[in-house]
Amino acid sequence: MKILFLLSFLLSHSLLARDALYTVPVPSDRSDLMPYAESQAENVKFEQKKDKLRLEYKLPLILTGGVEKKIRLESQAITNYEKVVLDGEGAMGICTSSESVADRYDCELSYERDKLQLDKQAIDAFISSETYSPADLTPRLEVGEIFFNEARGILHALVLKQKIKVD
Repeated sequence: MKILFLLSFLLSHSLLARDALYTVPVPSDRSDLMPYAESQAENVKFEQKKDKLRLEYKLPLILTGGVEKKIRLESQAITNYEKVVLDGEGAMGICTSSESVADRYDCELSYERDKLQLDKQAIDAFISSETYSPADLTPRLEVGEIFFNEARGILHALVLKQKIKVD
């Protein structure tokens, strides 16, 4: 019931993430990498106009080798308010709104690697240039390699409602 109320409320709103976390899924046998698989996501914005949802965000620089990669996804007409499928150029996602936290979205995202134009050497160089301890550097490089190879992630966002004009 909360989801239906939230999404009906969103018909004339833009949602700016006040707290967004991007997680690279790691293999189940590598749970030791989980603390290194999370990064802050920037410029996350959900926008609903009529019966479509748009999601815009920037991938964390640690995953792109310091190169800004802005992603824009949009749904078709929404028929299932509990699970929204979004598509974009070289990317797709499935977003759900949490039953227990009405202003939280979790989006499983995947990308076409060639469209992202990732450079493994640039990713490694960017991670290595950050001020990590030697014990933290290796697992962060491993997470970078996982993202480079699999090009997928999960965006967790708590959103702030902001009124916008509906087209």
